[in-house]
Amino acid sequence: MKRPIELIQYRVFEDDLFALNILTAAKDSASTQITKNKDYKVENHLKKADSKIKELYKELSEYALDLGSEVIESPRKLYIAFRVIRNFMCVQVYNHHLHLYLRLNPEDINLEADILRDVSHIGHYGTGDLEVRVESEDDIELAKELIEKAYDNSGS
Repeated sequence: MKRPIELIQYRVFEDDLFALNILTAAKDSASTQITKNKDYKVENHLKKADSKIKELYKELSEYALDLGSEVIESPRKLYIAFRVIRNFMCVQVYNHHLHLYLRLNPEDINLEADILRDVSHIGHYGTGDLEVRVESEDDIELAKELIEKAYDNSGS
């Protein structure tokens, strides 16, 4: 079939509560083979970045992957997605900065910081309505805080 399949178990409790449990993740299955066939690799995205941006990407990707064992880094043609059941963050790599697109409602976030932007009505690649522009170490702490919020909202 060459499509990623995840087995998810659910249990329904009283008071309209339910629990989801991811039993299998499609990390090394067909999705990896499809990615290899189309040559979508993280390394290809990082080729155009300077060394500082590569280090920032490495720090943010390790942080996102450490949020949970079910987090998958999934390179696509124009961005790198991080997902559990659905994408919670997409990253576009540029020469001198990163754009993180987070699945957060911009109305719930204080957008006073210069690195944040509401892109809910702007076309862009990837998933998410909040853009975080990361250019230096100064931007990392706020980015990590928002990545964690997006992860928590992702259904994990």
